[in-house]
Amino acid sequence: MIQRLFIDSCGTIGFAALTAGLYLKYGLAETAIISGLMLVVFSALAAIRRGR
Repeated sequence: MIQRLFIDSCGTIGFAALTAGLYLKYGLAETAIISGLMLVVFSALAAIRRGR
């Protein structure tokens, strides 16, 4: 359970860092679109991995 929490925390921190970098480079509108797209892809892949 702790290992899963650690992996999820690292993923969240990595996603936040990536979003912050995109914001600094491209601005707010593009960052929101790209981040939303990445979250949709991630959630789709997570659902496929769990067999749902």
